[in-house]
Amino acid sequence: MLSAAAVVLVAGGAAAALLLVQGEGDKDDTGSAEVAASQSAPKAEKSPSASGSPSTKASKKPKPDKSVLPSGPSGPATPTQAPNPAPPAASSEPAAPKAPAPVTYSAIRMTASHDLYLADTPVRPKADTGSSDEDLTYAVYSSGAVLAPGTTSGSSLALLPAGRQGGVEACKGATGYKSYIWIKDLTAGQQMCVLSGTGHVGLVTYQGSSGTTYATLDVKVWRDAV
Repeated sequence: MLSAAAVVLVAGGAAAALLLVQGEGDKDDTGSAEVAASQSAPKAEKSPSASGSPSTKASKKPKPDKSVLPSGPSGPATPTQAPNPAPPAASSEPAAPKAPAPVTYSAIRMTASHDLYLADTPVRPKADTGSSDEDLTYAVYSSGAVLAPGTTSGSSLALLPAGRQGGVEACKGATGYKSYIWIKDLTAGQQMCVLSGTGHVGLVTYQGSSGTTYATLDVKVWRDAV
């Protein structure tokens, strides 16, 4: 009766199977056990995985923190084109109105209780109406004759210094308005400004007088100038 024993040997990674067949009693070497051995080729030793051994594990460099990286040298600045300057905005302020052309009336003879109205065309003496609505009146008193503005018309009268030549702007900016001016205090060529209550400007030039009988005046008028 034959018995078979299978012995599997594993040594150093090599496997051998040995089959021993024994007969009854002793046999010589030629009848010794028939050995059938099958040996498989040694398997290649697996390399340790990258995660197996610390010594063979590839060292990974930590990613640098961008917040601590030194900034590289900056390149040349990109030239920028300056925007075209905006055109100056048109002034919103209205232009100053031009003074109207003046009209001159010469050698006006003023007698007692006669008045002038700058709105008249032409400007000429008118007998006093008793309403005091005139722009300028010539009145005679026992102590002399005077020129005075109307009291109800809103007109005003200012005397310019002797030798000073007036104009529309000088009259509009005149100060020292008077309620009357004595004729005897005037010199030939001296000027007065009359501003009417209706917006007209008059420059009155005194040319002389004959006592209290009359006074001669030149009047230049800028209508609707104020």
